[in-house]
Amino acid sequence: MTAYPERQVLKEVLDRHFGSRKEFRVLEAGCGSLSYVPVPGTPHITGIDISEKQLARNESLDQQILGDLQTYPLPNEQSDCTICWDVLEHLPDPDKALDNLVRATGQDGLIVISVPNRNSIKGLITRLTPHAFHVWVYRHVFKDREAGKEDRAPFKTFLRPQVSPSKMRKFAKQNGLEESLFLLYTCPMAKAGPKSAPVVFFFYRAFIAALKLLTLGRYDGNLTDALFVWRKARAVTSARAELRNPRVFKAVLSLSEC
Repeated sequence: MTAYPERQVLKEVLDRHFGSRKEFRVLEAGCGSLSYVPVPGTPHITGIDISEKQLARNESLDQQILGDLQTYPLPNEQSDCTICWDVLEHLPDPDKALDNLVRATGQDGLIVISVPNRNSIKGLITRLTPHAFHVWVYRHVFKDREAGKEDRAPFKTFLRPQVSPSKMRKFAKQNGLEESLFLLYTCPMAKAGPKSAPVVFFFYRAFIAALKLLTLGRYDGNLTDALFVWRKARAVTSARAELRNPRVFKAVLSLSEC
């Protein structure tokens, strides 16, 4: 498989949905300085981010919006593909951001969301350690000397219960969104580990393997991240709208498969 098998799976879903269509509107919510999603064609890309410095560094955008995803009044149903990649974990109120994303996406549009798996070992460590520790790890373990400077990662992380896989899938169902993809996978950083800290990652992986063995395979701490693709198939008339006959593509990518 490729170095980023989860993105290859996502590309297949996007290609299947948009087909030969070349022109459509993409909203990158919390776009930061880079784009990660393999969107087909040559779409018009609008990016919204709370950081002016991050927006200035992003050269893939056709339009920029400086604003908070939780409160900025995004235009109703103006996006054909709304992308929110590694953003919701950094928000104190992700529910407001999710509502905003749904409102901004047009009928038959897709909503693509990637978020750390709150139930993984990575998620647990992230929630139990302070932001200063995250910056230290980036600088001294991953050797990113610019980490935490000039609005660069790592960013303050909340990882609220609302962004757990089960709560996210419940949100989609309650809002009448069809689930096109649900994927648990291992992020590249956790998969490879830095060459500068092989001992640390050896014990990290050993702990994960022992936990999987002790739970008879019911818990796999390798699955550090979750990816969702939802289709806004019809008007959202109620927060309790029921999901009807979804066509779901479920997958799990573990270390052994990558």
